[in-house]
Amino acid sequence: MRSYEENKQIHNDLLIILKKFDDICRINGIKYSLHGGTLLGCIRESGFIPWDDDVDVSMTRSEFNKIKRVLGNSSELIIDEETNPFPQVWLKINDREPVWLDIFVWDYISENKLFQKFKIVIMCFFLAFLKTPKTMHLSTNSKKYTGIKHILIYFIYLLGRLFPNGIKHSWANWFEQRITGDHKYIHRSNDLSAGMKLILPSYVMDEYEDKVFEGETLMVSKYYQEILTSSYGLNYMTPVKMTGNEVITHALARKLH
Repeated sequence: MRSYEENKQIHNDLLIILKKFDDICRINGIKYSLHGGTLLGCIRESGFIPWDDDVDVSMTRSEFNKIKRVLGNSSELIIDEETNPFPQVWLKINDREPVWLDIFVWDYISENKLFQKFKIVIMCFFLAFLKTPKTMHLSTNSKKYTGIKHILIYFIYLLGRLFPNGIKHSWANWFEQRITGDHKYIHRSNDLSAGMKLILPSYVMDEYEDKVFEGETLMVSKYYQEILTSSYGLNYMTPVKMTGNEVITHALARKLH
């Protein structure tokens, strides 16, 4: 794992992409919220968690469709929807390693427990089905999945290799927006399995407020406490050291891109 000093340059570059993304959203009236470790760092430390080396945002499906159209015309921020289950916005700065911003999309999900489980199982299938040789390489090197689970994921990955990336992502995108119930609940349908299982009331992405992050003003959900508690528990304000696997994966991803 990098030390805080080694991460300084990456943090500087990540702040650049965050600010550019925020500017584009504000100019176009698009709402988003800092998410994951970025949101946690914002609330707990008013900036980066020292060892974090990527940035996350989340937005509703309607807001994502807006930013996708805008970024499609951008020559500076490049959106990639086919390399990972969740879209990534990339920024290359001079000859340094590129940095990226992950976008997690909130979709409605049924209030029926059985329908919830069915949708999540299908979306977990797509996590493996959408893998590319690069992302499969990342999973193998990070040793995140082993044994039977790794074999199953690899089999589904090989099945997915029979189809073009664009078609696979269109199928996943279609299913992400199904089984919506009465629109009382939402989940991050394009997250990893642990994240997509976290189902919250739909109001948590209805209102937003500004928070200071490394001296910059960025957007967060007004209900950030509910979001952070669902991911990190009631003691989210107490720092917990990461294992380091996420940082290793991020470093590999930058080199492969």
